[in-house]
Amino acid sequence: MYRIMGINSSGQLKLIKKEALNSTMQWYSSTSSNITWTNSTIYSNINGSSFLNNTTYVPSGWSSKIADSSWKYGDMKNYNTTAANLYSIENAWTSTVSAKIGLWYLHDYYYGLSGGNNCSANPSTCGTSWIYIDNNDSSDPGSGYE
Repeated sequence: MYRIMGINSSGQLKLIKKEALNSTMQWYSSTSSNITWTNSTIYSNINGSSFLNNTTYVPSGWSSKIADSSWKYGDMKNYNTTAANLYSIENAWTSTVSAKIGLWYLHDYYYGLSGGNNCSANPSTCGTSWIYIDNNDSSDPGSGYE
């Protein structure tokens, strides 16, 4: 089951899987630092055929229905801000990649918080986002933000 996170300006749906993946994926397979999204292990794993053609993750026949989208990525220096400010920061990023699957943006999480609160300024509100797995899923295989 998937949940709709939003609709982009082209009318494409942005979906998030209702349950967390039951496998662990690393950002990068070594201890190197400063690895960009497009060079990360998780990026190549979730956009590779072993993920997109695996019916454990993507239902049969869906891979061809998932459109390539432009995903922005960049540095986030200040998490202690509002959802609207995060959206502005992330929207100004100039690095993009075309891919079928990406990670949700931090502003998505913050907009999902109860009352649009700032999660970093008030950590007790972090678990109020509808994206937070423990709030919505009885089959949570791990903790929180997966």
